[in-house]
Amino acid sequence: MAAERGRPRLWLLLCLLPQVCCEYGMVHVLPEKGSSKGKDYCILFNSQWAHLPHDLGKASLLQLQDQTASVLCSPSDVPDGGFNNQIPMVMRGNCTFYEKVRLAQINGARGLLIVSRERLVPPGGNRSQYEEIDIPVALLSYTDMLDIGKSFGSSVKGAMYAPNEPVLDYNMVIIFVMAVGTVAIGGYWAGSRDVKKRYMKHKRDDGAEKHDDETVDVTPIMICVFVVMCCSMLVLLYFFYDHLGTFQVGFVLIHLQYHKAAII
Repeated sequence: MAAERGRPRLWLLLCLLPQVCCEYGMVHVLPEKGSSKGKDYCILFNSQWAHLPHDLGKASLLQLQDQTASVLCSPSDVPDGGFNNQIPMVMRGNCTFYEKVRLAQINGARGLLIVSRERLVPPGGNRSQYEEIDIPVALLSYTDMLDIGKSFGSSVKGAMYAPNEPVLDYNMVIIFVMAVGTVAIGGYWAGSRDVKKRYMKHKRDDGAEKHDDETVDVTPIMICVFVVMCCSMLVLLYFFYDHLGTFQVGFVLIHLQYHKAAII
């Protein structure tokens, strides 16, 4: 019985465990020869391995070595001469991210791009592994890897960086305008209809016996409080939407445990 009671708590703790830190960055790719304009591709990296510069001008422009024929899980996957000051691109799978980046670092790589056919996930590890590795590792989608080869050929250079997020998020501005505008238009429409109904009612009741109806006076303070509450809910939903499932699971588990204890 005690073990059964502890299971919901265990599941709740597992759901609330911190997730692997991940950030979105860019890899700027351009041909090794020629004056063709470069192109940026989205990457997913873990800043606990190594930080990326925020400015493209401060990022090292290195040769991208296409090693997608291997998964870089053993020394036999390393080409002759290693990855001297290069950024190899290898396929995801068969071993951990740590094993891949460790082999790349030992053989002289300055970074590692892991190409994934599946959904991009942050490359995780433990604290000792983070301290051992000092080169950046990031995930690149398989579609983008094919586009790099199609657009620039086999001889390309790349620079990995993580641009700063804008101070003002325009998505938040749009959401705020939509929220305030919806509430304002709805309030004006409801108020105008109420005024019209009252006018028609008073017009019909002229000269007749009038009955007092229970009405609720809507004051400007009430409207402001309502608008602030709606905007706050939208902002909280925007920032904590990824954790909404965790909160729901935790609430259900607590609810089930409460009812189970009440039955016992």
